[in-house]
Amino acid sequence: MKYEREIKTAFKISIPVMMGYGVLGFAFGLLLVSFDYPWYLAPIMSLFIYAGALQFVAINFFLMQKLDLLILQLPLGL
Repeated sequence: MKYEREIKTAFKISIPVMMGYGVLGFAFGLLLVSFDYPWYLAPIMSLFIYAGALQFVAINFFLMQKLDLLILQLPLGL
């Protein structure tokens, strides 16, 4: 492979970042399950929703009854 050495070096350098994402993902899964959501929702959200730390905020959005009102207010800055 042409860039085998560079890929191995990049992987070694990125291990701390991957460990941080693992810890955050575990915390998100515990939080989601503590709100009585199914366990498999956490990996699905992590794979398909590119939100970063906003996944934690998304739990509160799911719990809100008036989400449509919030969506209307966000573009207006209210």
